[in-house]
Amino acid sequence: MVRNGALTRLQQQWIRFLELRSHHVEVVKDATGVLVSRDGKGKPYRWVLFVATGVIKSLRREESLRLRTQIRRAQEAGQEAFVVVRFVVPQSKLVIKPAEAVLQTSKVGSARGGIDWPT
Repeated sequence: MVRNGALTRLQQQWIRFLELRSHHVEVVKDATGVLVSRDGKGKPYRWVLFVATGVIKSLRREESLRLRTQIRRAQEAGQEAFVVVRFVVPQSKLVIKPAEAVLQTSKVGSARGGIDWPT
């Protein structure tokens, strides 16, 4: 189980990352680890954040339900929804995937792609 501090730290880092890329970012109230943003051209996004301690993030039932809810809210708001997973091992990196694809498989692996991420 991931401590809430790790998710809070990822959220702060992801906000800074997006703001450096001209996004206006807001934290979604009453939704842990969820951000909405608009890029410099006004395109809206919804980001659902997770932290994984292994090489695969498998969604638990409550996480799948939370993701399903966030996808629905993104669709209602005209936003593009993505899942952002920070992997701690084998190296610290982020993997970003479309939320619908993650919901279908209920997992995200760290083996391919991703962004090297500071610890």
